[in-house]
Amino acid sequence: MNKNIEDTWRAHVERMAHFTAAMFVKLVSAYEAKYGKEAKKIANQIMYDIGATTMEKYVNLYKVIGLHEMVKMYFTKLLPPIWKHEIIESSSERIVARCLRCPYADTWKKMKAEDIGVLFCDIDYGALSLLTKAKVIRTKSLLKGDPYCEYVIEIQKE
Repeated sequence: MNKNIEDTWRAHVERMAHFTAAMFVKLVSAYEAKYGKEAKKIANQIMYDIGATTMEKYVNLYKVIGLHEMVKMYFTKLLPPIWKHEIIESSSERIVARCLRCPYADTWKKMKAEDIGVLFCDIDYGALSLLTKAKVIRTKSLLKGDPYCEYVIEIQKE
C-alpha cells in the first residue's frame, strides 16, 4: 500500500476511534443523568453482548478452530494497527495478552471518563466469553493507571 494512503487511513481510523470513545462517554453520561446508575449497567451489558456476537461471527467466518488460534486472532488480527497488542505467554494452560496502546483509553483519560470507558472495555470479556473452557481475567488496565491492559486466559482442565 502507498505510504501516503496508509498514513491517511491510519489517521482516519485514529480519528474514528477517538470519536467513538467520546460518543460513548456522552451517551452513557446523558442516560445516567436521566435514568440513574442503571444506565451504566445496561451500557456494560450491551458492550459485553456486542463483543460476544461480533467474535462469534468472526470465528464462523474464519473457521477458527481452537482456543489459542481464537485468542491470537482477537489480539493480533481484528483491530487496526493503531492498537498495539502482544501475546507474552502462550501455553496449554494459559495465555497472557497485553494491549499496550488503545486510542479509546487515550480519549477516556483526556475526558477524565475512565469509569465510563471501562464499561466499554467489557466488549473484550464478551468476545473472549466464547472460550468455553477458559477463565478470563483483566489483571491490569490502562484506565486504572497501569502501563497496559493485561488479560490472563486460564484454560480449565476437563
